[in-house]
Amino acid sequence: METIVIIVILVVLFFLFGSSNKGKPGRVQKGSKKTSTYQLLTDQEIQSEAEEIVKKITTPSGVLRLEERVEKASERVAELDGGSPQSYNKAIQKLQILEMAFSIAEDMPLKYVYIPDSDPFESKVVLKEGYRVISRDKKEEIERNFPGKGYFEALGYYELEDENPVEAVSGEDEAEANNALIKLRTIVEGKAKHETKVKNINNWVEEHSGTSHWEVIDLWYDTEDLEKEITPGDAFYIAELLRMDCPTDEELYLQGYKQPNDYLSLDLDEFGKRHGIGVKTVEQMRVFQSRVQSQSETLESLKI
Repeated sequence: METIVIIVILVVLFFLFGSSNKGKPGRVQKGSKKTSTYQLLTDQEIQSEAEEIVKKITTPSGVLRLEERVEKASERVAELDGGSPQSYNKAIQKLQILEMAFSIAEDMPLKYVYIPDSDPFESKVVLKEGYRVISRDKKEEIERNFPGKGYFEALGYYELEDENPVEAVSGEDEAEANNALIKLRTIVEGKAKHETKVKNINNWVEEHSGTSHWEVIDLWYDTEDLEKEITPGDAFYIAELLRMDCPTDEELYLQGYKQPNDYLSLDLDEFGKRHGIGVKTVEQMRVFQSRVQSQSETLESLKI
C-alpha cells in the first residue's frame, strides 16, 4: 500500500514540474524547428526604394548600368524559381524595385537644350547659350542670368542616345537660324564704325536671303521692298532705336541721328514743329534724352 502511495506521489510531482517547463521562452522543444518568413514589401515601400536608387543617377551611363542590373535580377529570379520560397520572394522584390527605378529613370530629364527666342535684337551672349546640350546646373544658371528669355527642352535617356540630341528636340533649321543670328549680333555688337556695320548687315541680309530663317528679317525690314532708300542695315538701327523708346523715324535717321547720343543735340522745340509730331511725342523724346544723359556708361558703350 505504501508503495502505491509513493508511486502516485511521484507521478503527480512529474506532471506538476515536468509540464511547467513547456512553452517557456527560449526553449525549443524536442522535434520542433525554427522557422521564419520573408516580409514582403508594400507597393509604397517598393516605390520609395526605387526613388532612392534614381536619386543617384545623373547620366545616361547611370541609366544603362541600372538597365543591366534589371537584366541580372531577372536572370536571378529565373534561377531561383522552384527553389526556396524565401529566396525566390526576395529576388522577386529586388527585381520589382529595379524595374520601377528603371521606368522612372528612362523618362526623367538628364540634360537640357536651351532654345533662345529667334530675335535679331537679342544679345549675342544669350544666343550663344542656345542649341547645345547642357547640365541641370547650367540650366539653372541661364534661368538666373536671363529670366523669361527662351525656354528649355529636356533630354532623357533615349534622346541622349540619338546621334544628334539637339536636332532630336529642336530641328536642324532652328539651330542654323540661331547661328545666323549670332553672326548678325557679332556685327551689331562689334567695334566697327556705324557705316561699316550697316554695310555688313546689308551683306548678311543678302547672304541669308531665301533661307529657312529669312522670316527673322521681317522683324525689322520690309523684305518685299529691297530697293527703298533705307537699306536693311539702316532699318535695323532705326528699329533698334525704336526698341529703346526713342521716337525716331527714317527722316531723322537720314539727317544723322543714328546713335542714342546723337539725340542729345536734338532741339525739342524744332522737333515739335515737325509735321505729325505732337506733345506726347515731344515728351517721349525729352524722356529719352534724359535717360541717355543720365547713363553712367562711357560714350562708346551707348552706341548700338
